[in-house]
Amino acid sequence: MMKDKNSLNKYKNLFAPVSTFIFLLSLFSYASWFTLQYEIELEQKKVSDKFSLIASHIETLVNQQIDIAQGLAIYQKENPNLSFSDLTLFSEKLFASQTEILKTVVLTTDTTVTFIYPLKGNESVLGVDLATVPNQKDVVLQVKRSLRTVISQPLELIQGGVGVICRIPLTTYKNGITEDFSGLMNVVIDYNRLLGNSGVLAATRNYQINIYNIDESMSKQTRIFYSSEATLDNPVELPIILRENNWLLEVAPIEGWAPSARFHIIILLIGLVTSSFSFFYIRTLLSSKDTLNKIVKERTRELETTLENLNLAQEQLIQSEKLAALGQLVSGVAHEINTPLGNGIVLTSLLQEKQKALQKLFNEKKLTQKALSEYLSDVEEATTVIDSSLSHVAEIVSSFKTFAIEHTSLEIQSFNFKNHINSIILSLPPKFKNAAHQILLSCDENVDIIADPGAIAHIMTQLISNSYIHAFENTTEGHIKIDVTLTNSILTIDYSDDGAGIPKELLTKVFNPFFTTRKDMSGTGLGLHIVHHLVTKVLNGNIVLTSQLNHGAQFHITFPIQ
Repeated sequence: MMKDKNSLNKYKNLFAPVSTFIFLLSLFSYASWFTLQYEIELEQKKVSDKFSLIASHIETLVNQQIDIAQGLAIYQKENPNLSFSDLTLFSEKLFASQTEILKTVVLTTDTTVTFIYPLKGNESVLGVDLATVPNQKDVVLQVKRSLRTVISQPLELIQGGVGVICRIPLTTYKNGITEDFSGLMNVVIDYNRLLGNSGVLAATRNYQINIYNIDESMSKQTRIFYSSEATLDNPVELPIILRENNWLLEVAPIEGWAPSARFHIIILLIGLVTSSFSFFYIRTLLSSKDTLNKIVKERTRELETTLENLNLAQEQLIQSEKLAALGQLVSGVAHEINTPLGNGIVLTSLLQEKQKALQKLFNEKKLTQKALSEYLSDVEEATTVIDSSLSHVAEIVSSFKTFAIEHTSLEIQSFNFKNHINSIILSLPPKFKNAAHQILLSCDENVDIIADPGAIAHIMTQLISNSYIHAFENTTEGHIKIDVTLTNSILTIDYSDDGAGIPKELLTKVFNPFFTTRKDMSGTGLGLHIVHHLVTKVLNGNIVLTSQLNHGAQFHITFPIQ
């Protein structure tokens, strides 16, 4: 009986230390898991920031080829009797700087190829009815029926190689409204060079990457690119906005989401040590029955204090990581929009230097409370300024995206004209908005029209850009006036500036293609040529230019509206 009683007491004495061990280990395990999830989120944020730049690069490369090729389609429509050689000469000028990823540009009458640039090596494509080519006919007929741009998945080309074909419908207009399908403009982009120039191929050394074509409901359709057959583990997803098409970029590290920091391991080790210490310590205390109650109460208080300190340390650790993540986010956004955010860069560099100094003090075991307090104060002040800068950039990007969608639209819409012009002004590049020039808009609040907002956006943006670049070249405070009136279903836009003006001998040339007075600039000389085409052909209107040297320029635009 005595032996059984001693065995029972022995097991009773083990209950408290074992329970404490399990409780503390569970608590620290949860804290470690929570920290791990947070570290993974930080890693995903870093990957998102890095690949946002790649997604933006893909958007720029593809949309740029389409926009430039649009000039060829406009030029052919305006000059329908041009010979094949004339179109080739025009194409050589237009695509002179776009040969790196642009493979070919094809124009069709209905669905039959009538022009291709470059011709060399692509002679077999001339005269081919694309609606009869097995791997292309479905998409060609889809574009013909829907009158919407379709960007295909990579496919084997008739002339050899692999390409992504951007098929843009060409239509006839009547009274400024799209009427009938007349042909296609096929912009063939070199698939491998697109992936290489955008950075996708280089990134596959460390990341698994999928690119999908998605529909309007954001459902995945055809896979455009994949670096591995394996299913990605919790991938970062980034949209790629193309002309009337959307792609989805999925990214995950090849080795899985393994955070660079190891705070969760440190917390788990602390928990294991604390739990083991508590187990052996409580067991030792229980061996002395006379002082058991006193010692248990005392040590319980100590353990509670230790847990509170550990929780506080964990909260401070999380806050510190959040501040570091904010600095990384500022850097990522600055690269993504490719704008020199001076204040953000300087403050981010300052935070990095202070972090290195703090790390050095920590490594040398010279870190003081004062130094840590000063560091946190500096971080708080710096992140406040960075947050303000990012808010301003976010407003610009949001407005620009809205403007960009309208700018590329080919659909007739109902919209408020004054709000549309204000949106265009707000979406001007920073180098224009930061200048001291003024834009004065006079337009009735109730002018609601049905027209092509993209055409109007392109017209106004080009006129304002011309004023800033040419008219105000030698002045710091120029003035632009935009007066809008609506009379008997005729909308009139009187645009004027008080800049340098245009010499009389050049007034008859400014609407010609490739005409420019600034040979040192990177423009194509198609700006006012496209404006004239949009006003007269798309909007079915009229544009008149008057100007005198040193007395500014005036554009009188009229077009019918519904």
